[in-house]
Amino acid sequence: MIIRTKQRVKLLEKNTRIIKTKSNLILIIGKLFLFVFIPHSALGQDPIPYFQNFTAENGLPDNRISTVIQDKQGLLWVGTRFGINRYDGREAISYPLPGEPRVEKIFLDKEGTLWVGTSKGLFFYNGRTDLFEIFTTGNQDFDSVLHSNIVEVFQASNGKIWFSNRIGQLAFFIPGLEKNQKIYNIRSNPVNLASWALITAIEEDNQGYLWLGSNVGDIRLFDATGEKFIKTEFENSFLGSHINDIALDTTNQMWIATNDNGVFKFMLDSGDAVHYIQRGKHLGNSINNNIVLCLLVDSNNNVWMGTDGGGLNLYRAERDEFIYFKRRGGTEASLSDNSILSITQGLHNIIWLGTVHGGITYFKNNLSIQNIPPEKLSFNADRQGSRIFEDSRGNFWISAGRDGLRKYNPATGKISLINDTDHPTGYSGKIVLSIMEDSFQRLWIGTLYEGINVYDLKKEKFLEVPGSRDLNGVLAIEEQENGIVWVGSDTGIRIYNPSLDIVNDLNTQSGEGLSNNVVTSIYRDAKGDMWVGTINGLNVFPHNQESFQTFFSVKDDNSTLSSNHILSISEGPDLSVWVGTYGFGANRFFRSTEKFHRINKEDGLAGNIVQGVLMDHSENIWLSTNLGLSRVGAEGITNYGNKEGVPPFNGSSVSISKNGRMFFAGEKGLFHFRPEELKTDTIAPRPFFSSTQVLRKGGVKEIAFGDLNNRGENTRKISIEPDDKSMLVFFGSSNFWNPEKNNYAYRLKGLSEEWHNIGLQQSLSFSNLPPNEYTLEVRVANELGKWSPYIASLDFMVLPSFWQKTEIQILGFLLLISAILFFIKWRSNY
Repeated sequence: MIIRTKQRVKLLEKNTRIIKTKSNLILIIGKLFLFVFIPHSALGQDPIPYFQNFTAENGLPDNRISTVIQDKQGLLWVGTRFGINRYDGREAISYPLPGEPRVEKIFLDKEGTLWVGTSKGLFFYNGRTDLFEIFTTGNQDFDSVLHSNIVEVFQASNGKIWFSNRIGQLAFFIPGLEKNQKIYNIRSNPVNLASWALITAIEEDNQGYLWLGSNVGDIRLFDATGEKFIKTEFENSFLGSHINDIALDTTNQMWIATNDNGVFKFMLDSGDAVHYIQRGKHLGNSINNNIVLCLLVDSNNNVWMGTDGGGLNLYRAERDEFIYFKRRGGTEASLSDNSILSITQGLHNIIWLGTVHGGITYFKNNLSIQNIPPEKLSFNADRQGSRIFEDSRGNFWISAGRDGLRKYNPATGKISLINDTDHPTGYSGKIVLSIMEDSFQRLWIGTLYEGINVYDLKKEKFLEVPGSRDLNGVLAIEEQENGIVWVGSDTGIRIYNPSLDIVNDLNTQSGEGLSNNVVTSIYRDAKGDMWVGTINGLNVFPHNQESFQTFFSVKDDNSTLSSNHILSISEGPDLSVWVGTYGFGANRFFRSTEKFHRINKEDGLAGNIVQGVLMDHSENIWLSTNLGLSRVGAEGITNYGNKEGVPPFNGSSVSISKNGRMFFAGEKGLFHFRPEELKTDTIAPRPFFSSTQVLRKGGVKEIAFGDLNNRGENTRKISIEPDDKSMLVFFGSSNFWNPEKNNYAYRLKGLSEEWHNIGLQQSLSFSNLPPNEYTLEVRVANELGKWSPYIASLDFMVLPSFWQKTEIQILGFLLLISAILFFIKWRSNY
């Protein structure tokens, strides 16, 4: 079973109190446990990140990634068994390290310098030489520590870089001030850890104390002000468990990950401690694996934990519970591996994971969309879309693919299954196509083959309805007024009165002018007019008339419908009518002109099969399409697809609840979100140059990477010789999430000040440029088409040939003038 422990801790240093305690409750961790069971809600509501992966198939040299970090330009630096690699999304460039050491950690300091802790010392990246070089200070004793087997590297808030090694030493230095350095032996005074101990994790708290975790389970604090080590009651507290990582969250809680004893949370303000450990199969209130290899506290104070075999664990403080993300074999958008060696947060709210067997996994840290898994709704795996309806009592009715209905009470979490087996004398139908509640609190349920069902919410039973089994394909049900209900099927429209008697059947033969008998949607507008969509035309039945007015698509007339196959109808805030079609996008009907405005992919709409249309409480229009959701607002069209957590809509559409929350469901369960929380992606990608090649007579010259993206006094200017044939430049951007939506532009200053859009192209070739000094600038637009303020600049010079040199041209000019003068003088003498 899953347990939590709660205990009090205190520091032993005399006259020093960092963690508040109560004298009547001081428990030694690992000696005494107070078991507290955490109740788990009947239905957990979890986010579902969309995971993407880079593996050896994408150019990585190895699928075992010990560490991965994104630098300030957006490039990825990856540690593998083969050393360090720079990855730009197109290819991985290897940086061999002298002696082929094992890479332990890649660390980016506050100045943007890359440091690499290895089994043979501490290296740093020299952009001038485009190499990783061993770091030295000139102090022989200190350099011997720097060049040992490095275990951990950490930079404190005062700029000091701390590192530990495998022979029990802990040291620090300040970059640029190498004389400010010191070495501590943790196995002797004043630390006095075990003779085999070494520091495996370092973190800094809000008071500036360093928390030092060891491989023997002890923790020491280091007081930077007094330069002294402080014992704690964490000594021997983990029963020898190797401490893999330590992280501080924004609520002043310290998280400690161990190798076989789960994870501990220490609340520094109160002195309480909670031990999360996996015991048994009842998950949700604790971790799912006791080997926690790495931690990350993200910008939203979520705590992410990488485990060895349990995948990724997420702790959400507001609910005090854990969510688990594991590899699902054969399923796209899942973790590539369940053993995670490193977690880092990169640019644009992306979290990067290094795994044991699956390369790099990354995902957008956006938890706006919540999910109730399908197994908790008793859903079967089925791609048939689900319809969702909220009744007047706050219950949600959800069609379960091909398995009837589910009634979900969000207040209690109770699920009721409604199908042919459970209701043999009342309900009938496996595939539900439509749901509607009338003004008498009766729920109308349309099915594919079994007609309609009417459920009385007050009496809590199904009612007998004349002719209810005569209809097939009941895709649309709408109340006209005062309990009069229109039921649309594949044979037209059947109208029922409040007594559930049939009062009329409308079809192509009944004389009202319906354009087709296969009815796909019915909508009652603000005026009381009834709009009817069919597979061949749109119809409107005005409230004060007795026949339909029809609308059709007319070839070469863009003011008509884009298609006659109608799927959905709704109304906008200005009373314009929105119409979704099968394969040809949406249409907006303006009553004043009786003309349509077409909205399709050319206008930014992602999908052209529009299954549903609705308006949210902020008067935005939402279109449910075959590629996800599209929001149409004052700022334009914003699309949300798989990468944002919204699957395609297959025969279903999004619904909105009375409190404005939006719902949709399918084979992955029930999803819900608040429209205002589904933020528009406003990232500003950072372009970078990945490589430059100069084609020369003798072959290809590769320009050093360090000269491409660093503009400073020490940067060498690229020179193009007169005999060089061309220069080829490759570039990319920090937006790894949707690289297929990165649009680029360039300009070549020195030749033109005009920007040239090149779309998705990520390379440029220049040849036959006149001698001059040039600056190539590249910029990139985000997914919404907005140009990023960041610009990548590359300076280069095209050198003149012998005859193009200024001094040679001046000399030639003077020689020419001299020759002319000589000729004139010679002629004057004869």
